[in-house]
Amino acid sequence: MKHGKGKSADIRVFGNKINRNTRRLIFAALFVPALAGAIIASLMLLINYRESRAAKDEYEGLRKHSPMATETSAPPPFPSPSPSPSSEPDIDEEPVVALPETPEQVETLLNLNPDYIGWIKIDGTGIDYPVVQGRDNVKYINTTFMGENNRAGAIFMDRRCADTFGSHFAVLYGHNRNDGSMFTALHDYEDEAYLKANQNIRIATLEGETLTYRIFAARLTTVHDELFSLFGKSKATVERYFDRHDAPEGAQRFLVLSTCTFGGSDDDRLLIFAAITKRNTPTPELVQ
Repeated sequence: MKHGKGKSADIRVFGNKINRNTRRLIFAALFVPALAGAIIASLMLLINYRESRAAKDEYEGLRKHSPMATETSAPPPFPSPSPSPSSEPDIDEEPVVALPETPEQVETLLNLNPDYIGWIKIDGTGIDYPVVQGRDNVKYINTTFMGENNRAGAIFMDRRCADTFGSHFAVLYGHNRNDGSMFTALHDYEDEAYLKANQNIRIATLEGETLTYRIFAARLTTVHDELFSLFGKSKATVERYFDRHDAPEGAQRFLVLSTCTFGGSDDDRLLIFAAITKRNTPTPELVQ
């Protein structure tokens, strides 16, 4: 039996004959873009891995300069309401036996980055980072503490907080990273039981104080939240905002942590609200 030359190589698509050369062109048109996409995706994964590893190595190295004490304790109760509406309620203050942040640590961290303003540690989480404040709210989105270009960025305070942690309210920003670093752990606070079990935030300041805040609420919102327009507003306006979000009675100084959400819009944000409950100040004889 004779077979026509090349007939076995032909196929029909929608009733039309497609020869071998045309099939090769179709295959190339389909396969090459898919291959290129796979290569690009693999390269992006590799870049992301190296970027994440570099950021983790940097911050792990910086922790040797951390001013935070290792011991943890339950946060004290919120202060009682002030007898006078015009005065701030008493905050539990006690002198520390030794400075929580030595001058050498401050000097080292400031030499590494003059934008350094303190250190944040949230007990029960992996959040244990230096805090910076730049001249704008853009630089540290993609710049690490050491000045490296990296999408992990840094934990930074809103530039509009003129008195840093002495402000009536302060806002800190950090990324929600797939590797679990930076402020990713804040999403655990969407679970009420977790929030109640892990309320303690500690901040070491440039002045040698250790500030203790207690988390009282977690809220999903957007970048258009009223919080971001409170800077420069009256103390009464600020307090009304926090009162609407379940601020404890008598609390008048607040810390808000902000991060992105998983999926959803780029404008979505998770806010963690906390109020100061304790301030450890250096003993006079230790202050030069």
